[in-house]
Amino acid sequence: ATDDTDADENGGGLLLINGSEVYMENTLIAGNRTWAEDPSYSDESAYPDYGLGGGVHVADGCDLEAINCTIADNHAHTRGGGLSSHQSSYLRNMIFWGNTSSNATLTSLIRSVDSNTGFHSMICRVGTIDVEYSDIQYGYPTARFFSTTNDPLFVGGGDYRLQTNSPAIDKGTPYQAPVIDLDGE
Repeated sequence: ATDDTDADENGGGLLLINGSEVYMENTLIAGNRTWAEDPSYSDESAYPDYGLGGGVHVADGCDLEAINCTIADNHAHTRGGGLSSHQSSYLRNMIFWGNTSSNATLTSLIRSVDSNTGFHSMICRVGTIDVEYSDIQYGYPTARFFSTTNDPLFVGGGDYRLQTNSPAIDKGTPYQAPVIDLDGE
């Protein structure tokens, strides 16, 4: 039996395909998985097309803008445990933590970076992910404006609220941010 792999085998938590445009705020995407294996991906010189974006996958021709969101503890079979984007996405006041991917080794076709960091949280196929005022485990090379790699200190046990001593509290920008957060504060 053969498995017909398709684009819908990406984005364990949120999948943007067919020209989708999404604005997301105060959203939690946690504990999702992609399992597809790309049958045409056989070596480190190609970019896989399936099993991408354990939390979110943004396909070609789609647009994602997100603010005040947490993307945590997601897993991608191939790349981009938290987010895989075919093109540029705009993210502000985000937390990417605990995301993993089975094949995080990057090649010269994707990015030339230390394979130990491996973009477990985010990967962008074309363009860049514009991310600012965010907390990103392992970091991200285009992260700017007070972005950090500090443990956000979730309450734990599946509770992704922040502990009162979290280094992520009051570190985002209020510019175009929602008046209240996910906890109503």
